[in-house]
Amino acid sequence: MKSLRISCLALCATLLLFLQGTVVSAQNTLDTKVQRQVETILGRLETERVSLKYKIVLDSEPPIHLEGSLTLEGNCYLAVGNGLEIYSDGSTRWTVDPAEKEVYIERSTGVKEAFAYSDSVKELKISEVQYSSAKGEVKSFRFDTSKLDSSWVVTDLREE
Repeated sequence: MKSLRISCLALCATLLLFLQGTVVSAQNTLDTKVQRQVETILGRLETERVSLKYKIVLDSEPPIHLEGSLTLEGNCYLAVGNGLEIYSDGSTRWTVDPAEKEVYIERSTGVKEAFAYSDSVKELKISEVQYSSAKGEVKSFRFDTSKLDSSWVVTDLREE
């Protein structure tokens, strides 16, 4: 779980980084269609909720292929893919592995936490981009551990 969790966090962070427009050198390697999509998303992110599908290849040996969906609003996000769900309300991140019944809770800086993975993208494809009115609430970007039964393992790393 830990290796997959780190890879999925890297993926989520990398996607957020692209969407925040902070990796110019990496964006220059993207095809023109993806660059236009990123620019459009950037222009609407603060006032609208953005949902999209992604496929990404991380530059590692061997390359890591990941895909899923990402929903963004303001400084919050929800990434679902490769068996994990990653929720962030901008201050707390919940990494949920339903198959293993595990949840990791960590501090989050929202979309800013993406800065650590700027050089790891080999390929990025964005599809099914949808915009809706910003709801201004963070409930859908939080994971409620109080509803889990005793078979789940919840590890709270915020105090460490």
